Formats: sequence, structure tokens, C-alpha cells
Amino acid sequence: MITTQDGLRKPTTLETIFYFSLSLFINAIGNGLTVAANMGSSMWTASAANIALDFNFSISWVLIFYGAIQILINIALIRRFDWPSILGNIIFISFFAPFVGLFKQFF
Repeated sequence: MITTQDGLRKPTTLETIFYFSLSLFINAIGNGLTVAANMGSSMWTASAANIALDFNFSISWVLIFYGAIQILINIALIRRFDWPSILGNIIFISFFAPFVGLFKQFF
């Protein structure tokens, strides 16, 4: 068990990956459902759904494009390459975007 100075237990790497995956999956289900039902969604997912519809693209590709633009904006704002942040964003969007597209089709 790994404890911090204040006595709290830090999650293990396996626990961190599990909870990250679970939250990503649940978030993608919710976004896919709201897009499929046209019942409102987060700002970025809703705009991605509209762009995908207007230009006949997949919502997954539009969300991946949004993720890439977000990485570039972060680099420009902090004026350096923050590799852990960039890698985390790539991992997140690589799974989130296809899951949203999959659940949109499912619902």
C-alpha cells in the first residue's frame, strides 16, 4: 500500500487505469445517448455532432480533430511541449471519440 504524508492511500497504477477506463466508458455512453436522442449534450460534443451532420463526417473523426486542435492550443498557451499532458490527451481522445460514435449508432 502506498500512503502519502497525510495518511491517504494513493491508488495503484492498475486502479488508476481501471477508474480512468470506467469513467471514459460511462462518459462516452452519456454523450452518445444525448447525441443520438438530440436531447442536448456538452458544448463540444454538440458542435461536433452538428459539424458531422453538416459535412457528412463521422462524429468520431470530428472529435479526434477537436482533440488534436486542443493539444496544439495547449502547446501554444504554455509555450512548451508537456509530454505527459499530450500523451494523456491522445489516449483519452483515441478511446472517447470512437466510443461516442459507437454509442451514437447503438442508441
